[in-house]
Amino acid sequence: MKLIVHLFLTCVLLIIAIPVMAQTTVLDFETPETSTTFQYFGSSIDGSLSTLIDNPDPTGANTSNQVLRFVKPAGAQVWAGAFSNPDPDQLIDFSVNGRICIKAWMPRPGNISLKFENSVNGGANWIQTVTTDVSNSWVELCYDPSLPSIEGPFTAAAGFVYTRVVIFAYFGEAGGAADEEVYLDDFILEPNVSETVILDFEAAATTTNFQYFGSAIDGQLASIISNPDASGINPSATVLEFKKPGDAQVWAGAFSNPPPTIPVNATNGGQVCIKVWSATPGNLALKLENSPTGANWIQTQTFTATNEWTEVCYDLTLPSIEGPFEPAAGIYATVVLFFDFGTAGGGVEKTYYLDDVVLRAAGSSAANIQFSVNAGAGAGDVFLMGTFNDWTPAQMTDAGNGIYTMDMELENGVYEYKYLIGDQAEEFSGLDECTVTTSDGEFTNRRLIVSGDEELDVVCFNSCYNCGEAVQITVNLGFSSVEPAESGVYLAGGLAFGAPGGRFLMTDPDGDGVYSISFERGIGFTSYYAFANGNCPDYSCKENISGQDCANPDNFNDRLMSPVQGDLVINTCFAVCSDNVECTTSTSEQAQLLEGFDLHPTIVNDKVNLVRGSLFAGEVVLRVSDLQGRIVQQQIMTAFEQRKELDFSMLKSGMYLLSMKADGGFKSLKFVKM
Repeated sequence: MKLIVHLFLTCVLLIIAIPVMAQTTVLDFETPETSTTFQYFGSSIDGSLSTLIDNPDPTGANTSNQVLRFVKPAGAQVWAGAFSNPDPDQLIDFSVNGRICIKAWMPRPGNISLKFENSVNGGANWIQTVTTDVSNSWVELCYDPSLPSIEGPFTAAAGFVYTRVVIFAYFGEAGGAADEEVYLDDFILEPNVSETVILDFEAAATTTNFQYFGSAIDGQLASIISNPDASGINPSATVLEFKKPGDAQVWAGAFSNPPPTIPVNATNGGQVCIKVWSATPGNLALKLENSPTGANWIQTQTFTATNEWTEVCYDLTLPSIEGPFEPAAGIYATVVLFFDFGTAGGGVEKTYYLDDVVLRAAGSSAANIQFSVNAGAGAGDVFLMGTFNDWTPAQMTDAGNGIYTMDMELENGVYEYKYLIGDQAEEFSGLDECTVTTSDGEFTNRRLIVSGDEELDVVCFNSCYNCGEAVQITVNLGFSSVEPAESGVYLAGGLAFGAPGGRFLMTDPDGDGVYSISFERGIGFTSYYAFANGNCPDYSCKENISGQDCANPDNFNDRLMSPVQGDLVINTCFAVCSDNVECTTSTSEQAQLLEGFDLHPTIVNDKVNLVRGSLFAGEVVLRVSDLQGRIVQQQIMTAFEQRKELDFSMLKSGMYLLSMKADGGFKSLKFVKM
């Protein structure tokens, strides 16, 4: 990857760009066109008008000059409020806008209700209430017209246009012993926004690797790990761990490799938003590359929140901070990320977390989706239900040969769903590629990301694949000298399985010491993989099989699961390239060459003798590993050396594994250091 860093970046990195989609101001009380008065009702000040005043607290979320002073008098009715008189010049148009937001200052926690009346295109009056626990400071409250009104006829306001605004403060509460003043400002219509998930690291379709550059870890891949702080705005299960080493260049970062399945479509502008977690304030630069029609584009956003998830957004309509200094245009294949862009590593490695790379574009974007399931001939009634229809079963059409279909128009976004045969819903293990499990672990559903018209592949009921196009993979793992960790034993590694501590937890239900996991994948599935003895997102408890026959030195010494053509059972051993769970090594004829080697004694205080067998006379590599699979000692037994004295006096007490590797063979022996 070629990166061009211009000298002026040291200046522009100090600028905070605030991306804002096109909004419509209904009222901000700063000009005659954006001001009005409100007439009170339901209290002792019936018929009087509200007043505009200088902002009594021009701080935080609202530093504007003028605001609306709204009074709830002592003894007011629970429904006391005020209606716009005259009505605003700007119509409240929910046919093209997705919500309306206001700023409010309240002397104590409570609620503000907004009601919209006098629709010009047939909409019923609509009211919603938003509560806040913030007091004595400005807060933004937003109202979603797609929700049903809290008063009859209980319909939504979406699609309708209104002329009148009615305000209620502390709606549902009678006025107290004294008047209460509330201040309101900035009634803003925000456009409909379609959200497309590019990456969320929860499913194969929304996951990719990021390859580092510009530091000592050039070429390595960032890890996908369990969310270390599943709270606040990001309770999701898995995230990207991003490291910036101490020797990093000012332009060090990582690029998507391979590109995301869903590219970043900047054709209609909008924003790319990313959730980040950092222990220190900083910045994140986003670069988009490889568009057939647009130049490479980069922008930087700063963040001040620490030790919590926050979201940063990038306005695609702003010019790039690198030449040719144009807005983003076209469809971009590659995403590049730079934490603390413009700052060198400084000798200390920093770790950041990143999640939910989404594209938000203005305007409603509906797509036609065709669902298809192979429920089998004679299945009877087959239904589709999901978040798009409030989990209400909708009957599908029998297309013949056991295939059932349904067409549905959906907005761009993320949905969960299932098929049913009669009243029997699908069941999944949680390890399936097409599913996601709710945060409480109670439900596992299919997952759908809508970004355009699509005919979904036909899938078999209870499967992510069509009938006959899947294989069942079972992995059984034995242990030798290693004690299984209380925090769990995990299948990990590669793009398919992720960091230890994820969802691929192996279990030993019968207590025989063999840990197992079983999952379904499509025919031809392949992935690197490894085992981890513990929940260690940094891979510190990963097995060490370096130098053994099944380790691939070009991919972190992981194992390789070759393209799977039929149901597969893998029997192996932690830290040993075994083909059985008893933790003896390969049963091939060549491996028998090491069978004569023996260790005396196997309970050791300091020194022990390794005696060569008569079948093999070549050089042997000796490695001693501890319970976590870490190599603690290594040496060579030269060719024809019949007896090798090994000094274990420096080892801590515990159980160890002595592995012997030579051309054509591998063997391991256990011993205990007292």
